[in-house]
Amino acid sequence: MCRFENLLLQTNVGRCPHFELPWKLRLPPEIIDRILDCLRGDKRTLCHCALVCHAWHSRSQYNLFYSMVITNEKVLKSLVAMSKTPHLVNYFKSVHEVTICDLMKVCW
Repeated sequence: MCRFENLLLQTNVGRCPHFELPWKLRLPPEIIDRILDCLRGDKRTLCHCALVCHAWHSRSQYNLFYSMVITNEKVLKSLVAMSKTPHLVNYFKSVHEVTICDLMKVCW
């Protein structure tokens, strides 16, 4: 086992591993943001990333709201309700793509 793997195993699970590493092994925030941007299409992984630590939360949320797919009226009502939630309002301002699908799954 290399020194880096050993160090990772020693980190506390409840804390952000990014901040547990010595400064020489930390990734710059810009790199972490780029990695999270690459996960934009993977909603499930982004949800998990948003819970990793405070440093990942905001960019993960931004990417979760980057594009939205409205498949039915229930989803639309949920999005309208979420758009009125104070801590989510700014994320709705950053939506870049909205796809509307009917019940036949025809999207436009």
